[in-house]
Amino acid sequence: GDIPMSLSLLSSLAVPLFILLALILCTLRRKNAYSAFISGAADGFRGAVSVMPYLLAVLFAVELFEASGLASGISSLLSDFLLLIGLPEGLGLFLLIRPLSGSGALAELGRIFSLYGPDSSQGIFASVFMGSTETIFYTVPVYLSAARLKSSPKAIIISLISMLAGLVTALLILNLS
Repeated sequence: GDIPMSLSLLSSLAVPLFILLALILCTLRRKNAYSAFISGAADGFRGAVSVMPYLLAVLFAVELFEASGLASGISSLLSDFLLLIGLPEGLGLFLLIRPLSGSGALAELGRIFSLYGPDSSQGIFASVFMGSTETIFYTVPVYLSAARLKSSPKAIIISLISMLAGLVTALLILNLS
């Protein structure tokens, strides 16, 4: 269905209302809204520039992993195991790419939809998994570099546990549908 008119109106007004709220708060606190905006924009720009080398390294590694054929090879090796734990066929590459690349996972999701259909067991699982997980090996280095941390194995471990929770959730939803 269609989005209700009130939800559509709210979503189109969200950003202007947020800006208005920020201006009101600046006025009430007697702060210069323009200076606060410029300061925030400068901080954001510095953060984006400091993250860029990490971002490029991760993107290069993901492209190398996919282009080398290693992703497809590992996916083929995993297919029997994935079937054993209850996953429908054709999801191995998607499961490998998702923690590495959001755009790669989105492309693979599109391939799954075109091969099996969005309402198929593959499509349902992939949709839930896509929505309940993150590109761990992309976002963790980006956030760590923004926080100026060299490494944090706990962040990777916790992220992998959360991805496992997303996998279990997707399996449960698939088995309930």
